[in-house]
Amino acid sequence: ISYAVTDRFELTAGLRWTEDRKKSGLDVEYLNGPSQVTFGGLFVTESNGLITQSGTFDDFTYRLAGTYRVTDAINLFANYARGRRPEVITASASAPGAGFAVLDSETVDAWEAGMKGLFLDGDLSIDASVFYYDYANWQTTQVNSSGLIEPINAGDATSTGFEASGIWSVTDMVALTANYGYNKARFDDGSNSIYPGNPLRLSPDNTASISARFLFDLGFADLKLVPSYTWQSEVYFTNEERADLQQDAYGLLNLNVQMDFAHGFGLEAYVSNALDEEYLIDAGNTGDAFGIPTFISGPPRFYGIRASKTF
Repeated sequence: ISYAVTDRFELTAGLRWTEDRKKSGLDVEYLNGPSQVTFGGLFVTESNGLITQSGTFDDFTYRLAGTYRVTDAINLFANYARGRRPEVITASASAPGAGFAVLDSETVDAWEAGMKGLFLDGDLSIDASVFYYDYANWQTTQVNSSGLIEPINAGDATSTGFEASGIWSVTDMVALTANYGYNKARFDDGSNSIYPGNPLRLSPDNTASISARFLFDLGFADLKLVPSYTWQSEVYFTNEERADLQQDAYGLLNLNVQMDFAHGFGLEAYVSNALDEEYLIDAGNTGDAFGIPTFISGPPRFYGIRASKTF
């Protein structure tokens, strides 16, 4: 429901009810009959066949938002929303009877406020916002004492940050773009947290990027040059904040050159990661359960050309 309080001020409210019906199972066949051997204590294997557990889960999520048009070129906004990830039925050695466990639903209360505006007669566009996310029952995975990867409830977490972006059309031929984001995402220090005070995995505190676009009319073709640089601070690949599974801060330089000819023909040359920066995009993964974590490296320097025709 949206309601215009005034010509410049509008409120929006929303409500959603969701029901999830889930069934989780495991089917094990023993070639030589029943066995008392268990894999990491996960199941008592007294008989063959499929074992299952089902459940039905439901809840409400909702949203309230407001916008205020300061001028025809500047808008202010504020939002609150409740989000939810439904319960998880998972095989677990720690469950009663070494069967299935049900993780509580993960919820987040998300608050955000910001501004969107055009300045310098529309040549400068600026977006900025602050946000706060309050998570309960964070659903993640960990390697247990038996070396198995299992879903867990890691407790509560919060994320506090700021984002800003700007696009400045300096002239008809030159445009500059810049983005910055700060996001302090941490597990709470409370007693119910498995990783007290640790940063959330794959969540750098700082990210930034800058780029430029240069346009030239060569007469026989339009030439566009787009250099860009992206940067992020250190990031952990696990919630345990392990020094052996992290990536230090790094930046990537890219360049794109494009020529557009008549009749829809185009020619493009590009180079990504021009400085050949060595970095990881993930580490740990399934191999970590066996003491041999895997590492996924980011792409090295790539360059090439592309030809195109638009019909």
